[in-house]
Amino acid sequence: MDELIRQPSNTWSNLGFFVVGLVTLTLGIHDFRNADRKQSSNFLVRYPIFSIMFALSAFYVFLGSFLYHASLTEFFQKLDQAGLYSVIVMAITFNLYKIFPVVRVKEKYHSSHALMVAFAVGFNYLIFTRLMPNININVLFPFLIVVIFITSVYYLMFISKEHYFTNYLWAAFAILILASIIWILDRTSVVCNPTSMFQGHALWHLFCSVSIMLIYMYYRSGKLPLEEAIAYKKERREMRIRRRNGEPV
Repeated sequence: MDELIRQPSNTWSNLGFFVVGLVTLTLGIHDFRNADRKQSSNFLVRYPIFSIMFALSAFYVFLGSFLYHASLTEFFQKLDQAGLYSVIVMAITFNLYKIFPVVRVKEKYHSSHALMVAFAVGFNYLIFTRLMPNININVLFPFLIVVIFITSVYYLMFISKEHYFTNYLWAAFAILILASIIWILDRTSVVCNPTSMFQGHALWHLFCSVSIMLIYMYYRSGKLPLEEAIAYKKERREMRIRRRNGEPV
């Protein structure tokens, strides 16, 4: 406790999150600089703001967790948890955009990406100011993971089964489950040696960073044909209007 870095393994293992942030930020900047990518059918490529926000959330996890395990102070513990939630919020945001890719404004359909960005910012604020102080992380964290799982399965079952390389998604969930088991064994002192350089919590960090990278690769692996979504929405709206007017559909 008299050292500058009080938990070395748990501190330096957070570099995994830094690497994830660096990779996704680089891809986002590359997408932003290439004008031809603005017509891509993949929404991460088409709207680089998503990749940049995902990278910022990974950096947030790195910074909060690194400083917390180095200092073991309550203030940085809150930042550690908030960073982890920010990554989860981005995954939920991506799923919602895939399910609701367009919005109708003044009789015209537009991509809902700006609305989803606002949702991510607002939801992060809500978690930091309202949910974190009142709901235990052992309840809120798994609940949000379940939301990601449900929205992911909903998209695959009812919207599209072909647009994304789903093995990335299942691998991410499998590694996250493995990481959670290691976290539980470490936290309950079943497998725990405080003086060892090999720490279960450090493995939790590394496996979580791999899971986060796989989740990003999943979203970047496929396509979300915006033009097709707009055409589908227009067709459905026209059918509803015909039904309401008693016309054949």
